[in-house]
Amino acid sequence: LDTIIKNVDCVVLAHSNEGSSGLLLKAIASGTRFVTAGSRTLHEVADYAGGQWSPLSSSCLARTLATIPVQVPSPVELPGPRDFAEALLLN
Repeated sequence: LDTIIKNVDCVVLAHSNEGSSGLLLKAIASGTRFVTAGSRTLHEVADYAGGQWSPLSSSCLARTLATIPVQVPSPVELPGPRDFAEALLLN
Protein backbone atom coordinates (compact mmCIF):
# COMPACT_ATOMS: atom_id res chain seq x y z
CA LEU A 1 0.00 0.00 0.00
CA ASP A 2 2.83 2.42 0.81
CA THR A 3 4.39 1.82 -2.61
CA ILE A 4 1.09 2.44 -4.38
CA ILE A 5 0.52 5.73 -2.54
CA LYS A 6 4.06 6.89 -3.34
CA ASN A 7 3.55 6.16 -7.05
CA VAL A 8 0.13 7.62 -7.79
CA ASP A 9 -0.38 11.21 -8.94
CA CYS A 10 -3.07 11.99 -6.39
CA VAL A 11 -4.87 10.28 -3.50
CA VAL A 12 -8.59 11.05 -3.18
CA LEU A 13 -10.43 10.50 0.08
CA ALA A 14 -14.14 11.20 -0.10
CA HIS A 15 -16.38 10.23 2.80
CA SER A 16 -18.54 11.68 5.54
CA ASN A 17 -17.03 9.75 8.48
CA GLU A 18 -15.27 11.86 11.10
CA GLY A 19 -11.90 10.62 12.29
CA SER A 20 -8.34 10.17 11.19
CA SER A 21 -7.30 8.50 7.96
CA GLY A 22 -4.22 6.33 7.67
CA LEU A 23 -4.31 6.63 3.89
CA LEU A 24 -4.31 10.40 4.10
CA LEU A 25 -1.35 10.38 6.51
CA LYS A 26 0.53 8.04 4.17
CA ALA A 27 -0.09 10.45 1.27
CA ILE A 28 1.15 13.41 3.32
CA ALA A 29 4.23 11.50 4.50
CA SER A 30 5.00 10.36 0.94
CA GLY A 31 4.66 13.81 -0.58
CA THR A 32 1.76 12.66 -2.76
CA ARG A 33 -0.86 15.22 -3.75
CA PHE A 34 -4.22 14.62 -2.15
CA VAL A 35 -7.79 15.81 -2.42
CA THR A 36 -10.36 15.28 0.28
CA ALA A 37 -14.12 15.63 0.15
CA GLY A 38 -16.78 15.44 2.79
CA SER A 39 -16.08 15.38 6.48
CA ARG A 40 -14.97 18.28 8.64
CA THR A 41 -11.92 16.29 9.73
CA LEU A 42 -10.78 15.82 6.12
CA HIS A 43 -11.33 19.54 5.52
CA GLU A 44 -9.19 20.46 8.53
CA VAL A 45 -6.37 18.12 7.53
CA ALA A 46 -6.41 19.41 3.95
CA ASP A 47 -6.17 22.99 5.20
CA TYR A 48 -3.37 22.13 7.60
CA ALA A 49 -1.32 19.96 5.24
CA GLY A 50 -1.75 21.91 2.01
CA GLY A 51 -4.21 19.66 0.25
CA GLN A 52 -7.45 20.41 -1.51
CA TRP A 53 -10.95 19.87 -0.08
CA SER A 54 -14.39 19.92 -1.64
CA PRO A 55 -17.97 19.26 -0.60
CA LEU A 56 -19.01 15.63 -0.95
CA SER A 57 -20.63 15.66 -4.38
CA SER A 58 -19.35 14.33 -7.68
CA SER A 59 -19.58 17.71 -9.43
CA CYS A 60 -17.75 19.59 -6.66
CA LEU A 61 -15.08 16.88 -6.43
CA ALA A 62 -14.60 16.95 -10.22
CA ARG A 63 -14.10 20.74 -10.14
CA THR A 64 -11.59 20.43 -7.29
CA LEU A 65 -9.65 17.68 -9.07
CA ALA A 66 -9.44 19.88 -12.15
CA THR A 67 -7.68 22.57 -10.12
CA ILE A 68 -5.10 20.61 -8.13
CA PRO A 69 -1.63 22.13 -8.32
CA VAL A 70 0.93 20.59 -10.65
CA GLN A 71 3.69 20.97 -8.06
CA VAL A 72 4.17 17.86 -5.94
CA PRO A 73 4.50 18.54 -2.18
CA SER A 74 7.61 17.55 -0.27
CA PRO A 75 7.42 14.43 1.88
CA VAL A 76 6.80 15.04 5.58
CA GLU A 77 8.49 13.03 8.30
CA LEU A 78 5.82 11.82 10.69
CA PRO A 79 6.52 10.59 14.21
CA GLY A 80 7.08 6.85 14.44
CA PRO A 81 6.88 4.17 17.13
CA ARG A 82 10.23 5.22 18.63
CA ASP A 83 8.99 8.80 19.06
CA PHE A 84 5.84 7.49 20.74
CA ALA A 85 7.81 5.28 23.15
CA GLU A 86 10.27 8.05 24.01
CA ALA A 87 7.43 10.46 24.76
CA LEU A 88 5.85 7.90 27.11
CA LEU A 89 9.09 7.06 28.89
CA LEU A 90 10.62 10.50 29.13
CA ASN A 91 7.58 12.57 30.09
